[in-house]
This record gives sequence, C-alpha cells and structure tokens, in this order.
Amino acid sequence: MNNKIIIESVYSLDEAALKALRKKYFKAESDAVFFGSSALVLRPDGTVVYKGKDEKIEKLASGWQNVIKLAAGVDHAAVLFPDGTVTAVGDNKKGQCDVNEWKNVVSLFAGGNCTIGITESGDVLMAGTTERPVQIVSEKKDSDEKIIKISAGSGFSVMLRANGNVTATGDNLYGECNVRDWKNIASVCTGARHTVGLRKDGTVVAVGSNTHGQIKVGMWSDIKKICAGYLHTVGLKKNGTVVTAGNSRDGQCNTSSWNDIVSIAAGAMHTVGLHSDGTVIAVGYNGKGQCDVATWRNITAISVFSGHTLGLRSDGRVLATGYNSSGQCNVVDWKDIVAVSAGEAHSVGLKSDGKVVAVGSNSFGQCDVGKWTDIVAVSAGSRHTIGLKADGSIMIAGIESTKKKS
Repeated sequence: MNNKIIIESVYSLDEAALKALRKKYFKAESDAVFFGSSALVLRPDGTVVYKGKDEKIEKLASGWQNVIKLAAGVDHAAVLFPDGTVTAVGDNKKGQCDVNEWKNVVSLFAGGNCTIGITESGDVLMAGTTERPVQIVSEKKDSDEKIIKISAGSGFSVMLRANGNVTATGDNLYGECNVRDWKNIASVCTGARHTVGLRKDGTVVAVGSNTHGQIKVGMWSDIKKICAGYLHTVGLKKNGTVVTAGNSRDGQCNTSSWNDIVSIAAGAMHTVGLHSDGTVIAVGYNGKGQCDVATWRNITAISVFSGHTLGLRSDGRVLATGYNSSGQCNVVDWKDIVAVSAGEAHSVGLKSDGKVVAVGSNSFGQCDVGKWTDIVAVSAGSRHTIGLKADGSIMIAGIESTKKKS
C-alpha cells in the first residue's frame, strides 16, 4: 500500500523565480528557501547556510547537520532531520514554530503562518494557522484508505477511512486522538475533549476525557447515530429513542422521553433532536435561546457545537438560534445549502455546487473557505474548519490546535 502524502498550497511558489533567486544569492542549484528578509540554503552534505541578520538563527543553523528538507512560510522556516524531528525558526506569533515535539516526520511543508509535517504512519501534524488555504492530499492506491467522513473537535480533527479505520490529528491532552486501534467504524464524532466512534455492529467506543462519564458508552447497542458534546455523549438507537452519558447539570441528558428521532446533535450544555416529520426538540441550557427550536419546520439536518443551533430546511435555507456574539447565527441569506456544521463561534454551510460559506468568528482564519471547491462534507471545530473533497483529500482553514499561540 502506498501511503504517500503530498502537500500542495494554493499559494505555490513560482519555480522559475525561485531558481533565479538561488542563482543570484547562492550561485548554485542547491535547495533554498526564503522567509522575511532571510534565507536558508541546504548544501549537498546536509549542512545549512543562513543568509540574514538574526544572530540567533545564524548560530542555530551553524550547528545543523544532515538536514534533509527545508520549508518556509512568510516569516518562518522549518528544517527536517533524518531522525524525523523538526526545528523551526523565525516568527512564531501564530505558533508556526511549535514543532519541537514532533517525531517520525517524513515530509515537511510550510506556507503562510503554518508548518505541516507528515509522519511515517500518515498522520498530519500542524503548527500555526492556515489562513492561507492549504490542501492536504492523500494519495492511496488502496481505495479502502480513502477518507470518507470527518469531524472537527476542540483542537483536534478525526477522519474515518473507507476500511473502517480512524485517523486523528491535533491536541491529544486527554487521549482524544488515541483512535489508532479502532476497527470496523461506521461513523465518528468529536466533543470538546473526547472522541466517539460508532462500530458497524451498532456498538460504540470512546476515548478521551471521562470526568463526567461521557465516554462510558461500552454497553450501548443498536445505535445508528452518535454525537458528542462538551461533557456528554448522545446516541440515537435504531428504534428512534435516545441514550446519553455524561454531565446533565443543565438537563442536557434528559432525553429518555424522546422517540421518533432521526438525527441528534450535542452542544456544550444542550442536546437537539430531529423528528421524522421535520420538527425539532431540544433540552438543556437555554440562556441564549439555543433550545428555541419548537417552531422549526421542514428541517432535514441539525448541527450544534457549543452555544448555537443550526437547522437545515428542505428548501436549502438555514435557521439559527443561540449565541450570536460573533455573527455565527447570521445565515438568513444562505441558499442552496445541503449540509451545515456549527463551530464554537462560527457556522459553515456546504452548497449544492460543492462550494462552502461561513460566518462568525474568523480570528484564526476558520471562515476562510470561500475558495474551496468540490467539497462533499464540512465540519466546524473550535478554531478551525475542515472540508472533505470528493477525491478524499482534506482542506483545513484556521488553527487546529488550541495549544498554539494566537
């Protein structure tokens, strides 16, 4: 199986211009990168020459040995060593240089204010923010490895492959990314600090934080859909009833009386259910009106992440209620929408033509999705948005890790 992963950027360098710069400044065809007013050139023997005025970088670069790859963004550069470790230098205001803990990296890319590494097992590591669109293309000869479903959490992302295996990237502070051993998974869902997987046999597995029993789902059976909130987990049974686990301080787990449910969504402190007749029910905290869905009609899909609720109507329009401090509920003008996803303070809509729209907080570039095309699924997280293309490749906007500097 070929697990090669290629990184492409919408803002690719002009190779002719790069070649001219190399000749001008280095009089050679050596590998070179330029960032800010500085440059690095990789010699054939694996050592690096620094051209610039930063004495700290110059001292650091003088000690590098056996470097195998250089990559550079706007004002930072990254270096890959044979042992799979990475070092980055330059501007780090967006956390783009926070790569010191990376291991087993085999491919390196940098662009804008982000650094991306691919490990030997095919995992994608990211530091910084991808406010410039970055496409991660996974080349798989085996179609079973194609990514078919995605879910964005609070500082991490989870991808389900056609063969039922699961991949996760981003923060793993609570073990929320420990999904490598999962098999025969039919669906995945991410909460704030935990990940839930629905097996093909209707049973459920979960990893991550369990402070309120939110991953105590091992006894569930006959489940057809799952969703994860901040501190609770919800499962939709095949008979249309709903089961829950975790925190119910605000009544978000009070779903025992629900029936005839066809879809579910879980937020920070509320839970939403979609009836087969297109009406919607909600329980839990309603301080900002996030549960005010009783009048909604003709709804075909629902989405919740934190404190606002989205409903997709059969006519392609979208309804929203709840927190709107960042404009995340300003979706009245959306048309021809086929899927919606609510983030922490932003909302994302997938249009019938494969394009994507987003509103709300864009402080980390999470709404910079206007140039995306050929998208078949979207998922909004806390600070980032991920999109799944028809060919199984992944688009990322925003900053995935909550540990990175902002």
